[in-house]
Amino acid sequence: MILVETPRTYLRQWVPDDWIRLRILAQDPRVMKNIGNGDLWSDEKCRQFVDGGIAIEPTRGWLLWPVIYKVDSEFIGISGFNSAFPPDVEIGWWLRPEYWGKGIATEVATAVMHFGFDKWHFPRLISVTTPHNTPSLRIMQKLGMHPDRTFEFQGTPVISYAIPRPKQIP
Repeated sequence: MILVETPRTYLRQWVPDDWIRLRILAQDPRVMKNIGNGDLWSDEKCRQFVDGGIAIEPTRGWLLWPVIYKVDSEFIGISGFNSAFPPDVEIGWWLRPEYWGKGIATEVATAVMHFGFDKWHFPRLISVTTPHNTPSLRIMQKLGMHPDRTFEFQGTPVISYAIPRPKQIP
């Protein structure tokens, strides 16, 4: 089922064998250097992530979903929402490196942000990255986010950007 659609991509629900596709991202050091503590994920962690998404979606509804490139139906990343920083909800995105620098992450994140505000009425969204992750910081700024705070997460210094829910949304 398609949840969010952009001109070049769509986000869909997880299926059990998506862990194989997620592995391409989660075992790429270029992608993972700004995720958590930078550790690459094992096959088991990829399976657990996908299985967890499948399990939680019926009850909570929001999570990080697969991003599919429309041209070839290729799994190119994940985007959506994360609960790692309560009480805030984080909007996040990971893309395969061959899709970096094409505006796809901004396109996806913009659509996901609007989806979150419209469907779940989040009072605000944050996005968290390492201070040297300039591409993600630029995306945060393009989303209208502003610096919120710096802190350590899993032993790594990070910066949080935030955006309040727009007033025109009920």
